[in-house]
Amino acid sequence: MDARQTPTFSVNVPTAPDGDGESAAQLASAYFGEPLEWQRRALDVLLSRDEHDRYAVPTFAMSVPRQNGKSWIVRARCFYGLVCCGEQILFTCQHGDTSGEMFRDLAAPFEDEDNEELHPLLKAVRKTNGQQAIYLTNGGMVRFTTRTDSLARGRTYDVLIYDEAQELTSAQQAASMPTISASKTKNTQTIYLGTPPGPTCAGDVFARMHDTTWPTSASSRARGWSGPPTSSRQRTHPRTSCSTSPTRRTRRLARGSRSAPCATR
Repeated sequence: MDARQTPTFSVNVPTAPDGDGESAAQLASAYFGEPLEWQRRALDVLLSRDEHDRYAVPTFAMSVPRQNGKSWIVRARCFYGLVCCGEQILFTCQHGDTSGEMFRDLAAPFEDEDNEELHPLLKAVRKTNGQQAIYLTNGGMVRFTTRTDSLARGRTYDVLIYDEAQELTSAQQAASMPTISASKTKNTQTIYLGTPPGPTCAGDVFARMHDTTWPTSASSRARGWSGPPTSSRQRTHPRTSCSTSPTRRTRRLARGSRSAPCATR
């Protein structure tokens, strides 16, 4: 049986995203492997633009079972934001091993001295645990950290990523959200990526977002988290759920009105 490539449900997601998803997928494919169809679709949504050349989806949330490929989406989104947009990105997670793995995956292409396109862009790499970061000469940077109730206060970012979002608490969210409010780009994005929370999960933010977007029936909410019964083979297939803040669906009359981003081939 073919793996499912569409969400079990989605809310306020552009049906025909117009933006930088294709360019980002091509760039990421050269270093992190080819995406699956559902990963490419998620990247298209993340990098879609509105008629003002801002992110059409400023808040994006996705729930996918473990070991199904969320990390590729994070790497591709960060990689494109760093190289092509010079964005300031904060990647947060609940466990240190998760941030460490993501840091190593993203740093490797830049640290490769044989890479004549990316290595010259590298300004510095910080490897101290808890303060891991990548800095580029174009102003782009990404910091990797675990979450606390006082996370990153006093710093400013353009993109805020909550990995392992099912464990995100309201206190942690309150501590980190101000980091993007003062962004000079005025084009920020907040990304929540997680798995369906278990009964002992302390996080409350992800579940609240889910319940806000899912049908009001309690039985429907339960089905949304678990998905319909599947065979053991099917359980490895992606079951994605996307929910985003409301966005305008109008499209630019001419794609050429937006300057094309530079991309490393």
